[in-house]
Amino acid sequence: MSKSLYKVLLGIANKTLNKKEQTLINPFLQNYYSLVDNDDLVEYSPESLFATAYTHFKTLLKYDGERSQIHAYTPTLEEHGYDGDYSVIDIVTRDKPFLIDSIQMAFVRQHLSIHFVTHPIYSYQLKNKKVSALDIAAESSANNVSVIHIEFDRLPKEKLGSVKAEIKRVLDQIEQVTGDWQAMLKAATKIIQEIQNSRALPQTVEEVMETIRFLEWLQNKHFTFLGYREYEVRNGDLYGVANSGLGVLRDNGQSEISKSFAKLPEHLRAESLRPSTLLFFSKSNNLSIVHRPAYMDFISIKRFNDKGQVVGEHRILGLMTAAAYRLMPQEIPLLSHKIEEITTGAKLPSNSSKVMLNRFGQWRWMSFTSMNVMSCVSLQEPIPLKPMLPVIFTFLKTVTIIKFASVLMIT
Repeated sequence: MSKSLYKVLLGIANKTLNKKEQTLINPFLQNYYSLVDNDDLVEYSPESLFATAYTHFKTLLKYDGERSQIHAYTPTLEEHGYDGDYSVIDIVTRDKPFLIDSIQMAFVRQHLSIHFVTHPIYSYQLKNKKVSALDIAAESSANNVSVIHIEFDRLPKEKLGSVKAEIKRVLDQIEQVTGDWQAMLKAATKIIQEIQNSRALPQTVEEVMETIRFLEWLQNKHFTFLGYREYEVRNGDLYGVANSGLGVLRDNGQSEISKSFAKLPEHLRAESLRPSTLLFFSKSNNLSIVHRPAYMDFISIKRFNDKGQVVGEHRILGLMTAAAYRLMPQEIPLLSHKIEEITTGAKLPSNSSKVMLNRFGQWRWMSFTSMNVMSCVSLQEPIPLKPMLPVIFTFLKTVTIIKFASVLMIT
């Protein structure tokens, strides 16, 4: 936004608003269109731009520093001072990560096109839970307020409620995830310490150490934690531990049965309680509405008593980061160990072993969660089938574990 346009908007404000509103709206107008290119503003009159900003400004005045404000409307001259062939949603919320990408995802889910977005950030002060001072924020901070204006496909008034409800659902989940972020990292550290202090784990020392390294690797900017909850085994069923839920797995303070686990066939429930495996990793069947529209990664770490029996589960949901996706499978704990185990056990000729490693690198590490037997033997160069049998059986076991974990949902 040019300085000349800002002066025009400020002039309109000084003519139409009282002194108290003028004091607050000065920095509001200065920053409201600051990140918008002038070419995107030329089709709007100064009066329309001011009316758009002032409507949003009135929503800001209702903000108490805690509850997000959402105003969905289709502008009319009579009510808003401007009109257009689009509908609008104005948001005022605590500044936090994932806002814009998550909100844009919500519009995609509702098959609505976004025409225009502005997203200024302000520092502010409250007096009696009302905004009493406002300034331009230099950077993102949880102490600031995000002001988001989105223009999208025009809708009749009766359909705007569903758009507002979906945006509220997204904002609530972002608040849960960001509010519990540090607590989820601490939960991961607690899991590591619990494993380290356990004296009756039935797994090999090597598997235990690989699990610890994998959890530490997740914490090192390779995983976006979205949810965590602890579960305990009672009479062959899984129950959520009251008040253990964080992020998208927050609970209501009650210990409830895991409905998805209860729906599993009896032999699969028994399989999950076997002590043979310490950690499951797979994709859940729940699509994330925060940060990225992908099925959330599901990580289950079994809990054991002093007799080596499974007594519960630590459940983690989230998304692997871009840094994780850039890595080769051989660079990731657990996967690197599995690859070494397979190639060593297969006892392949030197050249065939290299071909297999090259194919593993081409698959990248996430491909391992959906690998089938034919993937293992259908390599670029022929490999004798007999030496590949140990590889096939190893991956059959791996895929069985993965498919079982995929059945689990987040309830």
